[in-house]
Amino acid sequence: MAKLVIIRKNAWTARAAKFLVFIDNEKVGGVYNDATFEIDLPAGTHKLKCETWLKSMSCEDYEFTISENETVTVFVKPSNFNWAFIGFCFLFILFRPTIMPLLNVDMNMFFLLYSIFAIILLFIFRKKLIEIKDFGLSV
Repeated sequence: MAKLVIIRKNAWTARAAKFLVFIDNEKVGGVYNDATFEIDLPAGTHKLKCETWLKSMSCEDYEFTISENETVTVFVKPSNFNWAFIGFCFLFILFRPTIMPLLNVDMNMFFLLYSIFAIILLFIFRKKLIEIKDFGLSV
């Protein structure tokens, strides 16, 4: 039997989120922050996908081929987009007193515009919130 090992290193962003693991479109488990998930698989070509509890936030499908008695090790992590998004949020709120007069809007309109912009960013980049990197095969 072949083995798939998924390693999720410690990350500040999405640290509380469990990454649900799907192999060949079937949920097989999950991996938490700074943890490892292992599963035995039959030899052949398989498709790996990870999602958060918000099913629209996931990674691109990752296809791999595995032979008998081989181990495929992959690394999953929140993408750098999470850092950019969090940085944007904090800077936008931090500089709110400076930005509001430039936009010439009141507080309610500011937060409405900010929320709409944040939702648009999440919608555009939702399939890139989790990255899968291949460590390759090991015997």
